[in-house]
Amino acid sequence: MGQLFFMRSISKMYFCGMDVEGFIGSGMIETYCLGFTSPEETKMVEKMAQQYPAVKEEIVRIRQTFSAVISAPEIQPSAGVKQSLMRRIYKQQAIVQKEFLPLLNEDVSFNTIVETVKANNIAADTLGDQAYLLKVLPSTREVINLAAWVRTEHGEELHADMNEYIAVITGSCDMYFDGVKKSYKAGDIMHIPPHVVHSAVITSEVPMFAIVQRQMIV
Repeated sequence: MGQLFFMRSISKMYFCGMDVEGFIGSGMIETYCLGFTSPEETKMVEKMAQQYPAVKEEIVRIRQTFSAVISAPEIQPSAGVKQSLMRRIYKQQAIVQKEFLPLLNEDVSFNTIVETVKANNIAADTLGDQAYLLKVLPSTREVINLAAWVRTEHGEELHADMNEYIAVITGSCDMYFDGVKKSYKAGDIMHIPPHVVHSAVITSEVPMFAIVQRQMIV
């Protein structure tokens, strides 16, 4: 009904000597160039184009614009767009679901990490007689959370596809990053970038208990 009223209104304006600029600004030409006009509207636009050079020129201009848009090269988002989006989604998920760790960095509140440990009922003495133990915590494909217990040492590792954060809950250790030693104790958070060879030697009398978050590079 609205389209019919619009068509009749345009037709009436046309037969009464309508303003050409008004016709050009009505959106009818764009609709015509997209192929969405009715047979009656198509005839009307084509008749206007025959009588008014400005209408004909506008049809040519709009068709050229549409053609340029269609043939424009596909724009690829920057490499970090998906990763940034996934991190935002994870942050919201961690707010709603308390068993999820916050998104870790060197500035995150350590108390928030401890609260998450409590929410997951993780005990510091879970290691038992084992030398090393990992437990998977609530995670996503892009952000993998782990609880780790290490009695004496952890051998060398290198990750190419992630940023790894480790929050020391109890105990202490010496970390070696590409051979450079740095010491950590309970309450510290360390960041291990991609392509860095790292290992750990436990320096406390008790096994080290830590929370590990692997933020995948996507």
